[in-house]
Amino acid sequence: MRSRIQRERAAVGLNLVKNEYQKIRKELRDMEDEIKALRGKGVHEYEGQSMVVSEQYATAIAEGRSDKTIKQLKSAPSTRWPSTAAATWPFATSSTS
Repeated sequence: MRSRIQRERAAVGLNLVKNEYQKIRKELRDMEDEIKALRGKGVHEYEGQSMVVSEQYATAIAEGRSDKTIKQLKSAPSTRWPSTAAATWPFATSSTS
């Protein structure tokens, strides 16, 4: 009787661990898929490129740029960026370094 109860409790614990493991594996696969999608759109240096887009997006809003320009900035990851994106970005202002 005692070993049966222990086995039942162990089985419940094992199922909990298995479910959590599968959940984490799915989250990891989803993240990997997102990274692959970004790479397919030309984003390879995520931190630097997102920083440039964020700065340009904020500048465009602050300067009252057209909705078209703001929409282009929102969809910027679909654009292939050179490594010197801040200097060559078509919406860069002279104050951007």
